[in-house]
Amino acid sequence: MKLFNMSKQEWKKANFTLHDHWRSEVAYKCQICHVKTNRWFLGGYLSVGPRIICPGDDYSKHDELESDYKSYIELNKKIRSYKKALKTTKVKKGKYLDLIQNLITEKKLLNEKLMLLRKRFAIFHDITGTPKSVRLYYPSSRYDGHKRLPKIDKTH
Repeated sequence: MKLFNMSKQEWKKANFTLHDHWRSEVAYKCQICHVKTNRWFLGGYLSVGPRIICPGDDYSKHDELESDYKSYIELNKKIRSYKKALKTTKVKKGKYLDLIQNLITEKKLLNEKLMLLRKRFAIFHDITGTPKSVRLYYPSSRYDGHKRLPKIDKTH
């Protein structure tokens, strides 16, 4: 099986048509669920081009995971912002340190939930061949059909 170099746009030489699939020589890891894939397809809504869709995105828990992931990022930003504010202001820090510690605890709990769900998503890895490396990506192309409810949904 040929693995295409996406940086060099080798897929163009294969003359793929709309909805055709191919594999890249680099695997891509979804920032949300950590599922890895090297499967690409030619598609798009307004313009046709190469797209990669997370193999876990057609499952309903992916949406929950994405929401939790965004909350985790926002908590991280809030914690950094509060810590920075404490350094630059002259207030009694006791109450505020407790608030920050509570946010850190919330972040840790959310991280545990993310890690648990991501472990369950590991069954959806979709890699063919031997990729040269793995790159992190945020899925911009999304599954637009009816989300499935696999066994992963029944366990949480």
